[in-house]
Amino acid sequence: MVAKISLIFSLLLGLSVTLQAGYGSGVELDPLISPVNGREVKPVATGETFFFLAAGHIFGAPGNSAYPSPNLLVRMDELNQSGAAFFMSLGDNYRQMDSLHMGNFKTSFVQRLQLPLFNSLGNHDLMPHRFNDYWGKDYEAYTSVFGPPWYRFRVGESLFLILDTEEEVWKVTDDQLKFFRKTLDVECDPAKGIRNLFIFSHKMLWNNPEYGNFRSTLFPILKNAAQRVKINWFSGDLPAHPMVWRREPGLDITYYAIALADDENDLMARVWVEGNGNVRVEPVSLTGKPAPPLDSLYSEDILPEEWARPVDVVLPPKEKPILHQILSHNYFWKGVMAGAGIMLILLLLILWIRRR
Repeated sequence: MVAKISLIFSLLLGLSVTLQAGYGSGVELDPLISPVNGREVKPVATGETFFFLAAGHIFGAPGNSAYPSPNLLVRMDELNQSGAAFFMSLGDNYRQMDSLHMGNFKTSFVQRLQLPLFNSLGNHDLMPHRFNDYWGKDYEAYTSVFGPPWYRFRVGESLFLILDTEEEVWKVTDDQLKFFRKTLDVECDPAKGIRNLFIFSHKMLWNNPEYGNFRSTLFPILKNAAQRVKINWFSGDLPAHPMVWRREPGLDITYYAIALADDENDLMARVWVEGNGNVRVEPVSLTGKPAPPLDSLYSEDILPEEWARPVDVVLPPKEKPILHQILSHNYFWKGVMAGAGIMLILLLLILWIRRR
């Protein structure tokens, strides 16, 4: 009963914050209050240094736990005492959108976190059931708790743009594309006091040149804005690695991907925005294991080809050599065993006949 009351209170709190601030996609948050936990980001003066924390795939390993990653939850006191301006989740906060998983996420993480919390929604954040309705998307339930799927805000001399890469998977289109273009073409202006642009998305749009509209549509806009401001893009849908990053050749654009997996290598990022406009990213261990130097996580090829493909793209199977197909087939070995058995019976029969 207590758990149910707590869940209802949490959902009402999220809805209340959303309604009070008049949230809708394509807005700039002002005042800068988290639509998730209602905490306000403290003002940052021009030339003042600050930092924020970021991590993706908050639910951790794809197992059966109904709670977020324990590697993150045991660090709650450290997060709250860190002095960070805010915490940015890069999506997939729980395994599926039901009262159990959402309620546990709220009570174990959101309500305990004393930092303003923002989220770049992931597919699991919208998914009614990860088995029965994997491609389901409940935006109404999501926005009632998390606020708008895409929006921006400003801290000091930096703009922060949160994208929705789930409405149309691997693409930014329609009104969101217009908002993206306006943010980069108009708002990313040193004359308006902007030095840095931070972009947050769950999907690694920048790592899939074959799919979506990143190279054809988004990249030209990015390239133009990078002539005026520094751009750092963070994503959270990263399998097989705790953190990787790379630079766009010849441009002031850097891409990062961070994801928790409930193992000893789990990392989050501490992102420093210095008073002179420089950006510095530090890997932070969540397990006590020494964090690797950032340079050691650099990779021009973020992921193997098979990991870089979106999951909804069906590829033709690769044809294997005929001998491999024969030897790997169960029926082949059953035939071998049956043949050997028959030969053994025939041999014994022949020996018996000859002895007579």
